[in-house]
Amino acid sequence: KPVLSDVSDIIRYLNDPEGDIKQSMKHFNVLSRNLELTRQNVDGVLAKAGGEVGTITGKVSGVLDETSLTVKRANASLARLDEKLPELLNSAEGSLKNVERISADLKLAEEQMLPRVSNIVKKSEGTLESTDSVLQAVQGIWPISSYIAAPQEKQFVPGDSHD
Repeated sequence: KPVLSDVSDIIRYLNDPEGDIKQSMKHFNVLSRNLELTRQNVDGVLAKAGGEVGTITGKVSGVLDETSLTVKRANASLARLDEKLPELLNSAEGSLKNVERISADLKLAEEQMLPRVSNIVKKSEGTLESTDSVLQAVQGIWPISSYIAAPQEKQFVPGDSHD
């Protein structure tokens, strides 16, 4: 009988609704149900993520295509620049040489003309004084003097120089 009593105690222990075994079984049932819900939620999240990955991949592909087109255009522009740049540099160099040659010619002209300017000015003053004397003499002639007004003062024509 002691064996039967032990078996009876074990069965009562196993069948006890508040016992460890029954409570563990309840927890395992809740856990398995929750695992199924979790699996369904994870499946939904994975499906949604897969769709979003596809959308993002499409957008990235579009951006990469546009970037590729932009890079091709930039390469074409750089190729044209590489083609035209030597010609432009040669043209600029030729223009610079022309400017240097003109500058040298102007310097030479200045060196040749500058010493003569003072003589020209002196001769101009003498010519103006002579012209003034001639004009006074002409004004002294009776029939002509009534038609010519005497000058107010010496008037010079303004120069063209930027100095």
